[in-house]
Amino acid sequence: MKSTDASATSPRFAVMLAFANVHDLRVAELVAAIHRLYPNAHVTFWGGTGEPAQAARGILLSVNGVDMAIVHQRFAAPPGAFDGGNQPNFCWQSATDELIRQRSHMFVMEAGRGELSRSIARASVVTMVVDAIASLNPPMGVLWETAKNLMRADHLAKLVTEFRAGGAVPAALWVRLLSAYQPPATAGIVGTFGLDVFGTPNIEIHARRLNFTETLSAALSYAQVWLATGRPAGHETITTIEDVASFSREHVANGVFDIGAVVKLTELDPVGASSDFRAAPVVGAQPFRTAEDSIPPEDIAYNVLVAQVASGIRNAFLAKPKQAWDLARMEATRQLDGFFAEWESRQLK
Repeated sequence: MKSTDASATSPRFAVMLAFANVHDLRVAELVAAIHRLYPNAHVTFWGGTGEPAQAARGILLSVNGVDMAIVHQRFAAPPGAFDGGNQPNFCWQSATDELIRQRSHMFVMEAGRGELSRSIARASVVTMVVDAIASLNPPMGVLWETAKNLMRADHLAKLVTEFRAGGAVPAALWVRLLSAYQPPATAGIVGTFGLDVFGTPNIEIHARRLNFTETLSAALSYAQVWLATGRPAGHETITTIEDVASFSREHVANGVFDIGAVVKLTELDPVGASSDFRAAPVVGAQPFRTAEDSIPPEDIAYNVLVAQVASGIRNAFLAKPKQAWDLARMEATRQLDGFFAEWESRQLK
């Protein structure tokens, strides 16, 4: 999968893991863990040939045809690196307080942009590798970069266990839930963030009788159907989610969270309901903002910089003649270490 592919692409998938201690990660034990958890996984170096490469600050490998880089930083991530934006972290509500204790961090990322048509398969591979690393060195939690979705370690463990058993990529990992609900309202508006990188619009659910928890569940269920089947919900004007409620369905250019085009699902009055049912008002809605939104255009967010470095090294490797790839593998690992050595020495002073 080269960045020059003519087909539509989506952003490279990446996950950042936070650790309370400093760990080592060896390529042999990682490959063994991948094969232990996913016996059919095919692990090589970039381009699908040769053995994965070990660098002092990371590992370069390809899993099931997805070229990846793992960058291990033996220092706490810079401020803001784990900032998930201004929406609630439903799966790690204490993240801000707990992440003060992080002592090292790790990136698991695609080394280049991938085809949109393979987005679900690509996310599956990244999930597999994160699962394998967590089985060796349990993290405090993780940030799923594409959706700025924070996940506490115990929740991650539950979801990847289900992933191993069922094979469907858990929506709760890759899709962020957004909320315009505030007590004492009995209903509200819930949206998704991250579905667009899988080739389908994000959604907003405007509830009438569903309570907040039920609305969150409905939004997550809608997202899970897409990730499990790879098919959109269709173009019907009425849709039903989990036999819980029916919704009118319309496309709008921008929704209440200001993230672009969404499918607006408005809960329909149940059969026999009184005429006083009304869609919930937009209470406390604010545009979704991430840490990158506050960074001046001339600066580059730390998380983005790491991904750009890995992508540049990979593209340089793939540009070389295949007969020179054995030497190029060593050069790729040298470049990876050379760039991040300065970061590490600066942070450890």
